[in-house]
Amino acid sequence: ASGPLVGSQPPSALLLMRADSSDAIEALLDDDPFHTAGLIAERRVDEWNPVIGIFAEQAG
Repeated sequence: ASGPLVGSQPPSALLLMRADSSDAIEALLDDDPFHTAGLIAERRVDEWNPVIGIFAEQAG
C-alpha cells in the first residue's frame, strides 16, 4: 500500500512493503525512479509489527 500523507509539508508519502529484511527494502527503494532522479530528500525504513486488522492477518 502507498499514498501521500495528507497535509504534510514538504509533500511526503507512506509505503507499506513486505520483505525478509530492512536491507531488502532499502535495496528495492534504491532503484525507485524518484530516488535515482534525486527527487527523494529523505527516506526512512522502519520495521512494523501489525497486531490487528488485515495486515496482521496477512502477516500471520
